[in-house]
Amino acid sequence: MRMTVSAGGALGSEPHGKGSSGSLTWFTFLLYLLTLTFDFRRAEGDASIFVVLMGLTNLTLGLGLILSLRSIRYSALQLAIPIMVFGVASVIVGLLRDQTLYDVLSRSIPILIFVVAMIVVSHFRCGDSANTLLTMLALVSIVGVVWKVIFGFSYYGQDLSSVRYQIIAGSIPLLFAYSLTGFIVKRRRFMLLALLLTLLTITLSVTRTYLLVFFLSVVVGLVAISGYRPARAISRALAITAAVLSIVIVLYMFFPEVGGRWIVRLGASDRTGFDLTGETRLAEISYQVERLSSDTLGLFFGFGQAAETRFSGVAARLVQSILGESGVGYVGHGYGHNFYVGLIYVGGLIFGLPVIISLFRVLLVRLSFARSRLSEMTLDDRFCLVWGLTAFAGYIGYGFLGGTFGDRAISMNAGVAVGLMLREFGHSHRSGPPSVAPSTSWLGRRGGPSHY
Repeated sequence: MRMTVSAGGALGSEPHGKGSSGSLTWFTFLLYLLTLTFDFRRAEGDASIFVVLMGLTNLTLGLGLILSLRSIRYSALQLAIPIMVFGVASVIVGLLRDQTLYDVLSRSIPILIFVVAMIVVSHFRCGDSANTLLTMLALVSIVGVVWKVIFGFSYYGQDLSSVRYQIIAGSIPLLFAYSLTGFIVKRRRFMLLALLLTLLTITLSVTRTYLLVFFLSVVVGLVAISGYRPARAISRALAITAAVLSIVIVLYMFFPEVGGRWIVRLGASDRTGFDLTGETRLAEISYQVERLSSDTLGLFFGFGQAAETRFSGVAARLVQSILGESGVGYVGHGYGHNFYVGLIYVGGLIFGLPVIISLFRVLLVRLSFARSRLSEMTLDDRFCLVWGLTAFAGYIGYGFLGGTFGDRAISMNAGVAVGLMLREFGHSHRSGPPSVAPSTSWLGRRGGPSHY
């Protein structure tokens, strides 16, 4: 197989055949998505074999797709390299710090899942494949959200008064971004259903983290389209606000007890007078920062994939004064509940900081690209780019209050979002006659339009 560097900045090879080969590829891609669509966090004491097999099957199918592509886009490679270096280094550091081989390898799987998803989706090019890709991702995300709600209530045995993050699928930010992009770029099937499902799930879960997720998605989406249609950005912002408020009011009417819990949560305190969730997050960060500041090797090289996280500092003493000794007996592993502090904690400044910079850089670079080039793209390609931007902005927001690489489904969907941003995009016919360049993807067309 002869590998070359294409003009579009991707490593490429000769394209595959059409017909049955293309159908098999789409079917494999569907199975690839479904393996983690039905992923879940097992209850303590339950066997882990099922979730491990699902994760490994997902990786196997994803790697098979990459091998059939025989190519990796240069833009995807730029982000993959620092992340993979971080993953390898954190595994080695973990083993050197006497963490078990199973712990470090199992906790590094989400990193591979993210990278594979990003590479696979970034190869979907302009043309008919864009519409198929959009429809498949939307439907799989909808199935995942519905299944997780049903499974969460049945498996964990909780009711509306106690259910939390267990019913939240990893595709929630991706699905919300799909409905958002439908409002601001192009209306698509299932966009209102997507909005209803995401708001219903988050309303029932009473999880404030997703308020930040949704806010950042909306801001980035409006900034992306303001470069070529500022008036539309304003009008669509009003439409989104009206739609969200209408659905929230209806949900409040049907679930008044949940509305009461939201009032308490948004008041940043519970019956104790303190925001215990916020205090525990601060206590965990305090422990990580204290350990980093007291260990020079740890500061530079991290503490490994399975490093313990605990509570410490003023916030921990506050939690202890309210809940007693049992309230500060928490022991976690890995990134904790702030992904960016966790990246430094797990991989140190040498390996963790480049990942943080790369993640924010790819969002800002593609946002700038969108502002200058959206008007030149086809509607489907425009939708793909804005969907990827708004979804990844949501996952960036999630990282401030959750450990992104600590969850398999979230890692895959975040990788899908990045892949949507990094696709090659064709010219719209309205922007002038495109030049002709060969396509090297099994999902593209040979002799198609020029790509960005």
